[in-house]
Amino acid sequence: MTKKVRVIGHVQNKNSIYAHADLLIHASIFEGLPNNIVEAINYSVPVIAANSAGGTSEILKNGRYGSLFETSNYIKLASKINEFLQKPTSLQKKIIKGRKELKKFVRLNTTKELEKKIDSLF
Repeated sequence: MTKKVRVIGHVQNKNSIYAHADLLIHASIFEGLPNNIVEAINYSVPVIAANSAGGTSEILKNGRYGSLFETSNYIKLASKINEFLQKPTSLQKKIIKGRKELKKFVRLNTTKELEKKIDSLF
């Protein structure tokens, strides 16, 4: 397993990591806005993520842009990994669709949306 799986701590230059990554597995129990999922989509890296509390499901559009499994369900996670290994193109196609949605996470776009909401209150 150590030949195929790498656990990496904090790294400044993420370009080299995502350029060589085949898959991102995000198994957090809770995550507000999982930046690593946004980054993976930006680099067209397929994502398997826990459907945890927070923004994961929103970013992956309830599984349309990646694969979701129930939090702490390691059996389902293993199944999702095996599915990816047997047929990687299925998940890769989802990520390509997800890249088009990334524009909503650009700071300028989110700022404009927030300004519209604030203006509507007054």
